[in-house]
Amino acid sequence: MMMVKSTRGTWPIKIVDDIGGAGGVHLDENGQPSAEAVTGPQLSIAISHELLEMLADPWGNRFTQDADLGPSPDDHQVFYLVEVGDLCEVSSYDIGGVVPADFILPSFYDPTATGPVDFLRT
Repeated sequence: MMMVKSTRGTWPIKIVDDIGGAGGVHLDENGQPSAEAVTGPQLSIAISHELLEMLADPWGNRFTQDADLGPSPDDHQVFYLVEVGDLCEVSSYDIGGVVPADFILPSFYDPTATGPVDFLRT
């Protein structure tokens, strides 16, 4: 694996052979957002997923407050980490032969939303 040192103001996505688990947004040694994507047939999905999550929450610490949706919801409020790709990561689409990942829309976090909550409407 070739190491890429990021510089301040850049948010690299490193293409690696193995991550040893799920990829994700991480802070590099300079405190800047960075991500890793595993090479292979799902590479464009992984890259788009990580890029969208970096754009929505560069430092991985953005939360939204809403009602508890757990197995026994009782209307108390909880905080959810804003992860725009994880909730619909099994869906993707084609743009001229390139396959990016589906992603949620801001309406996902609105319990009164009547429109789509993800790009593909899945």
